[in-house]
Amino acid sequence: MRKDYLIASHLAHKLTQESLVLQMIVRDNEKNTNFHRYGYEEVLDYLTVFNSEEIAFARTPDKTYNYIAKLIYSAVKSYDMLFFELNHFYKTRLENYLQIWSCYQKTE
Repeated sequence: MRKDYLIASHLAHKLTQESLVLQMIVRDNEKNTNFHRYGYEEVLDYLTVFNSEEIAFARTPDKTYNYIAKLIYSAVKSYDMLFFELNHFYKTRLENYLQIWSCYQKTE
């Protein structure tokens, strides 16, 4: 993150939307439907991660930075878990993400 919070937030939310789409696909597969007159009050996977995990690189004095960092991490982790549910040959990319993030921290 280069302190461009508008673009960073925009991209973080797009990634979050992708994880929501995956969660909808998983839900549709479980319910054997793609028609939704009513919902099932699903727990949002990315939000569960967001609210339950402490993220080392989201502990700065900058609240906006921390929020975006947590959102990106939560979306990446959720995406990884959900994609694996759909395709057991999928290899997690979370470790790659964490390595990239550590490089950002070294350059700050």
